[in-house]
Order: sequence, then structure tokens, then C-alpha cells
Amino acid sequence: MNILSRSRVYSLTKVKAIVLCYLLWLVLVVLSFFCGIQIWRPSIALLLYLIFRDSDAGHFFYLSSVVVVAIITFSFMMLSEYYLREGIPKGLLWSRFLSLFLFVSILVLVGLTLQYVLWMLI
Repeated sequence: MNILSRSRVYSLTKVKAIVLCYLLWLVLVVLSFFCGIQIWRPSIALLLYLIFRDSDAGHFFYLSSVVVVAIITFSFMMLSEYYLREGIPKGLLWSRFLSLFLFVSILVLVGLTLQYVLWMLI
């Protein structure tokens, strides 16, 4: 095996790792979007309803919380891409993906539990 064929194999392996990285990142994007928009937004709305009921302050805090949740979700998506991509040369892609996946999965479970508890209080 000469030097040219070794570099071709290495570059093909590197391309596969990058493609895998972005596929895993896409999974995290979908899960974090689901967590932020479909789980935490209604949880915050229920919590604010219990605190403020029908006052105008409740509407303001709800709209503000939607913006904050969207910014946090977007920031997580962007930072997770960098975190995963930097794990490729170190060989830590799968462990980094699993740690982020576990973190978002726990956030989903906490959000669903909070929704359940708040629905019981209403």
C-alpha cells in the first residue's frame, strides 16, 4: 500500500465520520426542537397559568418565555454541532452524542412530568 492509497483511505474514513457527525447532529436537532417547542413551551404555559390566571402579566411572561425557550433551543442546536464536530479527531463522537442525547432525553422526561403534575393541580 503506497502513500497515495493510504491518504485516500484516511480521507474516505474522515468523510464518513463527518457525515455520521451531521446525521447524529440532525437527530439532536429534531429531539431538541421537540423538547423545546412541544414539551417545555406548554409546561411553562401551564405554570404561568397557575401563577397568573387571566391577568395581562401572564400573557407578557408567556410570550417572553417562548422567546427565551426558542433562544435556548437554538443555542443548544448550534453548540451541539461544534461539540460533536470537535469530537471527531479525538474519537469521541459517539460518547459526546450519547451524553447530549441523554441530556435532552432527561429534559423531555422532566418536562412531561412537570406537565402531568401541573395538569393535576388545575
